[in-house]
Amino acid sequence: MPSLFMSDRRTGKLIVDKENYLYNNHIINEIISRQCKTLIRNYYRYMQAMVERYRNIKFKI
Repeated sequence: MPSLFMSDRRTGKLIVDKENYLYNNHIINEIISRQCKTLIRNYYRYMQAMVERYRNIKFKI
């Protein structure tokens, strides 16, 4: 995979390869959104399990 930043040999400044940057950015966003969806799904399942668990417990007063 080509690198995101290339440096100009004469000036030593960084040059951004725009297309490559956009492509990498897209991939990074995809990965983040997938991880977030998984996290939310897992949290929701966890909360449902907790509700089910506490529904079955009768509190003695």
